[in-house]
Amino acid sequence: MIQLVEGLYKFELTITDNCGLSAKDTVQIFVNIPEVKQPPTCGDTNRPHINAQLIPVGTLSQARDGIGVASAGNKLLFAGGFIPPGTPSSRVDVYDLTTQTWSTAELREARSGITAIGAGDRIFFCVRRDWRRNLRYKNG
Repeated sequence: MIQLVEGLYKFELTITDNCGLSAKDTVQIFVNIPEVKQPPTCGDTNRPHINAQLIPVGTLSQARDGIGVASAGNKLLFAGGFIPPGTPSSRVDVYDLTTQTWSTAELREARSGITAIGAGDRIFFCVRRDWRRNLRYKNG
């Protein structure tokens, strides 16, 4: 690639076949060097939008809300939660980032309100409240 400075350039392309016939075309290109902007600060309300794409990897084995989510190594875990309209779940869905496959496991007890954190190759779960009290609270 040629590093061009700002300005107007004229390029001509000539093609000749084996019989000596030729054709040519000319194009003009204006090279404009864009202004380099300083990166935005945290308080900048005009921050650029990030162009990102969500890549679906599948669906959990059981629809539920209030789940604990954590990652460790090449695994993502989605644990416990409520199966609508409010039944607690003991299900743990495990997604393997390397093989791009799903598997399931079960908690010893159905739980919701789980806080989870990954540290090294381990995931630690902490239950904030007894789901039975939470159900009574949710129902009135």
